Order: sequence, then structure tokens, then C-alpha cells
Amino acid sequence: MTEMRDDKDSVSSSARRRRRAKAADSEDHPRDARFTARNEAKVLPEAAAALERDRAARKKITKKAKRERQKERKRSQWLESSGGRHS
Repeated sequence: MTEMRDDKDSVSSSARRRRRAKAADSEDHPRDARFTARNEAKVLPEAAAALERDRAARKKITKKAKRERQKERKRSQWLESSGGRHS
């Protein structure tokens, strides 16, 4: 029995595509929904605007999370350098 692997070298693109399609059928896959939205956006201008808002919101959330992680990292470095005490 072979295990399913996502190594891009060992799996052909068509097999990967079939696996993705199967996963999208078995559950409502968010990635699949994004592709559908992107295809609709090519036809409908209001769909394009909604997709752009969606993308911007996702980007903003990601940036915010990254900034928070940076702050936490700097704070922990500062605490280590000051010996764990702050005056």
C-alpha cells in the first residue's frame, strides 16, 4: 500500500489535480471556492470587486498577525537581554 504524498517531484500534475478535485468534492474546500470566485470575477465586475475586497481583507489579517509575532519576538528578546526584569 502506498501512502499519499504531496512531493511535487514524485506526483504528476494530473494526479495532483485529480486528488484536489476529489478533496473539493468530498468537502467544501475554501481553496476551491476561491478559484470559483476568481473564475466568476473574470465575467462579473461585481464579483471581481468582492474578490478584491476578500483578498485585501485576508492580506490585512496576515500582515496584522505578522506584526504581532514580530512585537512578541522583540519583547521576548528584550526581556532576555534585560535579565527578565523591567524597570
